[in-house]
Amino acid sequence: MRLLEKAALTTSGTSSSRRLRALGSTLVLALLCAPMVPAAAPPDTAAVKAVTESWAATFATGDLKAISQLYTDDARLLPPGEAQVAGRIAILAWFEKNLRPAMPARIRFHNYEIYGGGVTATSMSEFEMNDGKGRIVERGKQMIVLVKQRGRWKIHRDMWSDNTSATTEQGGDGRPPKPDLPQALPDRKPGSNGKSAR
Repeated sequence: MRLLEKAALTTSGTSSSRRLRALGSTLVLALLCAPMVPAAAPPDTAAVKAVTESWAATFATGDLKAISQLYTDDARLLPPGEAQVAGRIAILAWFEKNLRPAMPARIRFHNYEIYGGGVTATSMSEFEMNDGKGRIVERGKQMIVLVKQRGRWKIHRDMWSDNTSATTEQGGDGRPPKPDLPQALPDRKPGSNGKSAR
């Protein structure tokens, strides 16, 4: 009787071992045959940054229509304190109304942070706008979402905020304003409606 029990246990143990080995082989095969998921491609930082730099260079020439060509057909502009502007044609009209009165002027973008990859990317930067005499008339921050269309990066969403009022309240150097001195706003013409031009 004991011999039969021992034989049964031995047979059961052998069957369990075979099942475990078979299961292990199946898992290894499944892992080997599983499709490889490629990691997201790193953003082409230079090309993404070049779009914003092109925006600045074109702005200096006053060619607002050329700037609008940097946007997708269904792009959206999100100006501070205003409703969004949808579509390239409407964006050009907004530029003519709000940027044209500020010209001639120049804008410089710096402190870039670029994220994403593949066919979408996000670019954050700071900007500084100067009037025709070189005076700083606006400082702020920008965030744009770009998409790659036919191999070219284009702006799909564009939003920014103006730091100028906060800078003015702090005396322009980050320190509280001196008492007993009038805190006059700088001579700036951001646009016909007095709102942020960029």
